[in-house]
Amino acid sequence: MKAAPQKDEMISKILKYGLWTLAPVLLLCVALVLIAMFVVNPDAYRSQASRWVEGATGRTLTILGNARLAWFPVVAIELGRTTLSDWHSSRTFASARRLRLALSWPALLHGRIAIDRIKVSGLRLTLVRYANGQTNYADLLTRRPGGSPSVHIGGVAIADGEISFDDRASGRRFAIDHLRLDTGPLASGVPSPVRLAFRYLTAEPAASPQVDAGGTLRFDGARKRYVLSALSLRAHGAFPPATAWRLAARGNFVWDGGRHRLKADALHASLDGSRALARASAQLTASRLEWGAKGGEASAIVVHASGAAPAGQGTAVLQLPDLRVQGRRASAAAMTLDMAAKDASGGLKGRMTSGVGVDWGRAQLTLSHLVSEWALTSPLFKTGRLAAEVAGQAQADWARERASAALTGRVGESRAVVTAAAQGFPTPAYTLDAKIDRLDVDRYLAPSHKPFDFARIQRLPFTGTIRIGMLRVGTTRARDVRIVVTRTPQSR
Repeated sequence: MKAAPQKDEMISKILKYGLWTLAPVLLLCVALVLIAMFVVNPDAYRSQASRWVEGATGRTLTILGNARLAWFPVVAIELGRTTLSDWHSSRTFASARRLRLALSWPALLHGRIAIDRIKVSGLRLTLVRYANGQTNYADLLTRRPGGSPSVHIGGVAIADGEISFDDRASGRRFAIDHLRLDTGPLASGVPSPVRLAFRYLTAEPAASPQVDAGGTLRFDGARKRYVLSALSLRAHGAFPPATAWRLAARGNFVWDGGRHRLKADALHASLDGSRALARASAQLTASRLEWGAKGGEASAIVVHASGAAPAGQGTAVLQLPDLRVQGRRASAAAMTLDMAAKDASGGLKGRMTSGVGVDWGRAQLTLSHLVSEWALTSPLFKTGRLAAEVAGQAQADWARERASAALTGRVGESRAVVTAAAQGFPTPAYTLDAKIDRLDVDRYLAPSHKPFDFARIQRLPFTGTIRIGMLRVGTTRARDVRIVVTRTPQSR
């Protein structure tokens, strides 16, 4: 019966002596805080901070505004206008109108540095790449001996920021303003929500689109691995030649800094724009993308494109089950292109399949094993519709400004073998040689009271020879017809 009172008495003693032991510690902490609040002057440490930054980075830190120290509810230091110079230079590299850094009380009591929140207002950053390829920020990206201490950052908030980039090597300049950045915790292995918004500015061409993005960031600093999942990006504005356009994209991205490789999956992007009475849109999806220093690969790429104007409208769907890039070459074993277009004079609908090879170094494009089926509709055709099947291969060489194709196929009841070439871009001269087994013009063209004008062939925009095994036009019958087409200055 006496066990319970003895237990209560023991607990009471533990609490009593525990409070007496903790009381001096609490009083000491309060005393230190009070002394610091009335004695410590953060402005007195401007020169020490500047010397430390200059010794560590070779850059000059200048604190122009007043510094303030706050203790409750968090330990925080606020700086007024602050500037950071270029490396060993008096030129300003970065500046901020106001900077506030808050520290975590629990971490400080345990002897650790944990930044609860960093807030920057009025950030101004100037990035330069000089003509020799060097930059004014390369030294900040260099890992220094001994590494850097692991510091937990609870979040970063940037408001009213501006960043300008001057690429003197290429003569290109651009800037972003109205920059807003808000993040969650920035610590290795911790998922953090990230929101970013800015306006992108260019002079040539003149453009100022607004960009908004968000997602969840997780990184592993030791492995140099960064994961951005559920990325959502939206942009809109004016960008020549479109007077108004909108972009939306989403996907998951992984950057492996050790291997210098980017991976992405579940990609989806849509773009639409308009100019005067014309409008166009495109959507892209891809299940997987990998990209590294030597090349990359992608799978299940689908592109839907459409356009409309007063003169007509059209759609196209491009499918690439696989795409491989190595160096400056890209190839796809199979490509499928579905197209449809129509205007007041008729329409075109068809499908083309082919292997694709692109060589950026030589500026060459190759279409191998090309097979296509097309249907043309026009009031000029007797039945209103004409079907065609084409197979062969084609190639283009932009460096030499030439392109060629070797095709066989069927148009209606006629079979043909065609070789075609173009020389001189962007206004090429065309050559064509065709062999047609038979051609019944009346079978394809609607009846006309006027006789067929063979002179129209001479006005076609090419030179070459057309051979027809059997030709029928109205009451005219002819075999082994050979038509030579030459272009004169007037016909061009």
